[in-house]
Amino acid sequence: YFVAHPGLELPKSLYAELKKRSILISLHKDLEEIMPKLDIVYLTRLQEERFTHEAALGYSFNPEVLNLAKPSMRMLHPLPRVYEQLDPKIDETPH
Repeated sequence: YFVAHPGLELPKSLYAELKKRSILISLHKDLEEIMPKLDIVYLTRLQEERFTHEAALGYSFNPEVLNLAKPSMRMLHPLPRVYEQLDPKIDETPH
C-alpha cells in the first residue's frame, strides 16, 4: 500500500517497474482507509525545507489514528523527529 499527498507520490516509472516485476501495489490518499490492513507502517518526515508549509504538513500520526491499527502493527521511523505531525503520545503505544 502506498499513501502520499498529491504531488509527492513515487514516480510513475517506479510504479511501472513494480508492475513489470509482478509486485502488487495499491495507491491510496487516505491512511485511515488502509490502517486496519497494515502490519508495518514506514514513515519518513517530509523535508519541510523543500516544500511550502501546506505541502509539508504530512499525515498526522496520533493515538486516534493508531486505534484503527491491528494490535500487532508496528511503526518504523528513521528519526530524528523534527516538526512533522508525529504525536509524541504514540511513543506510549505498543506500535
